[in-house]
Amino acid sequence: MTSLSNQQKLFCQKYLELGMNGTQAYLSVYKTCKKEETAMAGASRLLRNVMVKEYIEELQSKVEEKAIVTIEDIVKELTAIAFTDRTKISQNVRNRIMLQDDKDGTKKEYFEDNVIFTQTSELDETTRKVIAGYKKTQSGFAVETYDKMKALELLGKYLGMFKDEAPNITNNIINPYANLSEEELRKLAGD
Repeated sequence: MTSLSNQQKLFCQKYLELGMNGTQAYLSVYKTCKKEETAMAGASRLLRNVMVKEYIEELQSKVEEKAIVTIEDIVKELTAIAFTDRTKISQNVRNRIMLQDDKDGTKKEYFEDNVIFTQTSELDETTRKVIAGYKKTQSGFAVETYDKMKALELLGKYLGMFKDEAPNITNNIINPYANLSEEELRKLAGD
């Protein structure tokens, strides 16, 4: 059994790299080919070759082995972003402060709101997945989280909950002439 040429192997690699577009892969590898029709025929011929098919399958399995991320992993991450309780990240604390008035010695009470952040190391793994980063603001620091609504939208699409189809509108107009023959229609029309 003969092995694939370097150009055939390169075609297989380009075929996968270009999203399984045989024509473009052929044009990319076989530089003397200038016409798309010729490239399409050449790619089709190559893709019917058993050894080319086997090599493409081998390349795909190598890519799959390297792809550590699975659909299940993505769904878990989106679920964490969509449903994790964000109040674990920070709390609004109201402190009661008593100040003595220097003029008359009376004590005045006021309340000050502060935000206390939970140390990242103290958060559970799922809650940490929600955090996109931290940033310094004029009033201190802020925690940026991943978009909950976007995560819900992506999960909904994955689960097939949303349809992009336009609603089917039917006209309930009854055609009073539907059961008439052609001859009867001509009489009505005056012909």
